[in-house]
Amino acid sequence: MIINAMDKKIKPKMGVHHLASWYFGNFCAMKYGHGKDCDDKLQGIANELEKIGIKEMTHKEFCIIARENLTCKPIKRKFNDCPICKVMKIKHRH
Repeated sequence: MIINAMDKKIKPKMGVHHLASWYFGNFCAMKYGHGKDCDDKLQGIANELEKIGIKEMTHKEFCIIARENLTCKPIKRKFNDCPICKVMKIKHRH
């Protein structure tokens, strides 16, 4: 973990193909049940990035690029909307 001058944590850069798989697993597959076509599009984005010489980037940078290039617009669910938390009656301070 890298820490900048203002003591804010910055996530380390990761490989673009790892980030494509991470994005698919955390946004597309889990939240929307999208399949192979969505994963293929994300890997295509990663391939294009590698072609122009970008082999690593941060999670945030990849999210911005993926959201601009995918036809679907996955949004992260608010933590308060967690169905498991509702069943277990866990309250959040937000």
